[in-house]
Amino acid sequence: MPEITIAAVAGSSAPSNPGHAAWAYVLADADFRPGVPVTGTPGWDTVPRAELVAVRELLRDTTGPILIRTRSTYVRGAVTKSNKAKKNLDLLEEIWALAEGRSVAVEHVYPDQRNPQLPLTEAADEAANLAAKEANEQTRRMPCPDCGREVLSDDGIFACGCGRISSGPERVVSHGTKPPKAKPKKKAQGQEPSPSARGRALGLAKKKESVAKKAAKEQGSYRATGTMITARRGGYCPRCKQSFPAGTSIVSQTEGWVHADC
Repeated sequence: MPEITIAAVAGSSAPSNPGHAAWAYVLADADFRPGVPVTGTPGWDTVPRAELVAVRELLRDTTGPILIRTRSTYVRGAVTKSNKAKKNLDLLEEIWALAEGRSVAVEHVYPDQRNPQLPLTEAADEAANLAAKEANEQTRRMPCPDCGREVLSDDGIFACGCGRISSGPERVVSHGTKPPKAKPKKKAQGQEPSPSARGRALGLAKKKESVAKKAAKEQGSYRATGTMITARRGGYCPRCKQSFPAGTSIVSQTEGWVHADC
């Protein structure tokens, strides 16, 4: 029976995802310890695609049965076809072609400190992260194609404002600064308000009515504006700024209950 190869793959990107991507794979030695990592930088890409590139390069560089360990459930499902892949088919078709006719198993490794399989995947992760950071720093030091300055901001725009990176360190184009965000259009005068605006206006009117009712109830039972009643308890007239005792004739007005002769 041929000897099986055990390896771990990983992908990373910096400073964001997508970003300056990097992949890595690590082969286990005879004592199942991590060997020397093999890394690469495919340019501006996503982490899942970088992980798939690591699998592709691993299959190209090895022969015979192989067990691939990864922290990505996506990679495991896509490579083994246990999940129906809809994206990254260009890479997956290459991987499936390389895996045809040989035993290829993919194992998901949980990040448990007591997991004996963890050192191999950790070594691959660390190598991919380091390669992505180095690729990002190398790109940040690239000169602007227009003025030659070597200052970049984190989002890939040259601090001088002359040019920007479009698709990674290998393709630099002069596009100027980012286009300004489109301002929301203002409604023309006389245009019907939107349903949400009408709802807000209705809610505000109901709130004002509720406040008026509450103030009226503090002086006596609520009545429509202009109704005269006899106060059941003492209160305060907002018009003449005088208090009134229970039994006084009061009238409901917009500012509250007032003396009937105010």
